[in-house]
Amino acid sequence: YFLEKFFGNFKSHLEFGDISYNRLIRKGRLICFNYDGTGFLENLSYNIPSVLIWDGNFNHINEKFEKKYRLLMDANIIFNDEKELVNHIENKWENIHEWWNSKKVQNSIHEFNKDYNKTGNERDLRGLIQILKNEKNYNYYN
Repeated sequence: YFLEKFFGNFKSHLEFGDISYNRLIRKGRLICFNYDGTGFLENLSYNIPSVLIWDGNFNHINEKFEKKYRLLMDANIIFNDEKELVNHIENKWENIHEWWNSKKVQNSIHEFNKDYNKTGNERDLRGLIQILKNEKNYNYYN
């Protein structure tokens, strides 16, 4: 049911765990997620063409983050209507990278990533170390 509903004619292009994730990403044209978990966020961080289908309900997202998620909806990265997702994929399938590398999509990803996804440069690592040092010295039993 899920495959037919969300992927229709594209279900023959899906993979179900026989290929390693990294190899699959290198082979894939477009990665589709059905929830905004770590995999989706990592793909945005590494600029891997990805889309997300969900029910459009923002109740699990802090209100201050909602604006950033809407940027991704406007760039056709997040969809809350399966027919719109299917139409988008059908229209872009032959040239996913042209759509993904468009100015609108890349600006939206950049805007989202600058606040929520860190790629792990040295400055970020030093910041994390400092946070952990401060946490280690905090006495929770006062």
